[in-house]
Order: sequence, then structure tokens, then C-alpha cells
Amino acid sequence: MKKIIFLFMFIGIVLGSKAQDFNIDETIEYINEKLNNNLPVIEIYAKYEWSVTKYGKLIIKHYWYEDLSSTQSMYLKQLDSSSIGISEYSWIYITCKENKNCVHGNSEGVSFNWKAYCFPYNNKEGTKKQLANAITHLIKLAHKKPEYKERDPFDY
Repeated sequence: MKKIIFLFMFIGIVLGSKAQDFNIDETIEYINEKLNNNLPVIEIYAKYEWSVTKYGKLIIKHYWYEDLSSTQSMYLKQLDSSSIGISEYSWIYITCKENKNCVHGNSEGVSFNWKAYCFPYNNKEGTKKQLANAITHLIKLAHKKPEYKERDPFDY
């Protein structure tokens, strides 16, 4: 009887788990898995690696044939969680708050600053929306963390 009760409790916990319960690391893991398993054909040899530093800086590395192709970084608190977009051409984009340049990157030795970050994605409606929701969740989590910064503490 105790085993049956334990089994039902375990199933209830597993099935009752919702995205709202995901922490930063779990959300990043979900994004990496969802993104890399659903890349469009044009990105068949690509891989994305998302990570977050202890100060809330999102670092996105883009690999092509195992070689690092580009790196983008942005502080999560500088991103607008209400502006995650899905274009009709299979792109997902994230914009900076107040239309500022908050995305910094480097590709093949060229540095850049942008007001948004976008990436291609397989045009499966359900999974595309799930990824956009996960990114929105990540940004909202970051805004609740007092230890996360809006910019580099030594950038003055």
C-alpha cells in the first residue's frame, strides 16, 4: 500500500511540474535542447550553446562544424520579456529594453552592438512557441534575481 501511495505521489509531482517551477539552469538546459534539436536545414551543421553567468549575462555561442563561429552576450535584465517575437520566416528574435544596443558580439574578429538578437529556427509551430515561451520565462526569472546586473559592474 505504501508503495502505491509513493508511486501516485511521484507521478503527481512529475506531472505537476510546470515551466514556472523551472529555475535559470533548467530553463537554459531546456532552451539548448529544444533549439539544437529543431534547427532548420540551413543550420544542419550548427550548434548553439546558451549559458548565464553569475551576474546575469547571457552568453550565446554559435558553432559551425564544431568550430566557434560567433559569440553574443547580453545582460538578461536589459532584455524585454514582452518582445520575444517569432517571424513568419522561421526566426525568433529578442529585443533590448528601451531600444538600446544591449547585444554585444564578435564574429570572425568583427565586433558589433545590436538592439536585438535573432536566430533561425525550424518552422514547427508548437516547438517554436515553446522556445519563445522558455526565453520569456528566462528573462522574467532574471528580473527577479537581485544579484543579476543590468551591465558590467566595472563598465563606467
